[in-house]
Amino acid sequence: MIVPLEVLGTRAALTRRSTTKGLLHDLMTKCYWHAVREAFPAKRIFETIVCPSAFMEEALHRSGITNTRVVFNPSSVPVAFQPSRVAGKQRFRLAFVGRISQEKGLAEFIELAESVNFHRIDVLGVYGDGPDRRAMEQRFASLIQRGKLVFFGRLPQEELFPRMRRFADAVVVPSLGAENAPLVIIEAAMLGLPALVHDGGSMATTADAVGNKIKFRSEPQSLELALDRLAIHLADKGRSYSLAEYLPEHYQQRLVEIMELGEHAGTAPSRRTDEAVC
Repeated sequence: MIVPLEVLGTRAALTRRSTTKGLLHDLMTKCYWHAVREAFPAKRIFETIVCPSAFMEEALHRSGITNTRVVFNPSSVPVAFQPSRVAGKQRFRLAFVGRISQEKGLAEFIELAESVNFHRIDVLGVYGDGPDRRAMEQRFASLIQRGKLVFFGRLPQEELFPRMRRFADAVVVPSLGAENAPLVIIEAAMLGLPALVHDGGSMATTADAVGNKIKFRSEPQSLELALDRLAIHLADKGRSYSLAEYLPEHYQQRLVEIMELGEHAGTAPSRRTDEAVC
């Protein structure tokens, strides 16, 4: 579940549910979080805490931990593809990539798409596997029969990314949880694809500068507007994405700067390197 940053440090942080696995699991999870935090205060143990997103850094700052630096996780797609123009197309192929489980919001997105009669959505392709797959295949059997929903299963990365690029016009990230740094938004941009992103948690802040993200809320009208914006975005022959900060070489360079390592990998650090990566 998405827990807004505003509730941190308030009574609501204790009373609001942070998981969907039941009250007991929720209470035990929160007790564990607070026990670890009290026993091992991060701002005293670590000199620098490296965060993969501005959302995570802000969450730490709100809880009093300020010794942080943002370093974006590198993309698993090594080379950026030029976005292709999709002019005159009225309906689009969307791809969901990830674990098929409740917190990923796939079932909720399918229901939302049904509520707008799959407005501008030709087909939704699901890449991945998980505990909810079988139940979802049964629940949405009619959509599968109509060809509106396709489950491709889990694929190795070297096969996944080329198949995604051939199949999809855009990627959808409908997660209900706050996420930490959803790399799929970046990987979509590396493949030249825009991303429809649920407006919440780190999904709302990750990759704002990249230029491939279109946000939607869990409301029919919001999804329709987002899909209309997607059509305009895909038809733009001049669209491009800014990905320099997510390339592997930039990630390595940033870590070297933060840890103040020497010019060569074999050079000893100039100071202690007790950095933590969130």
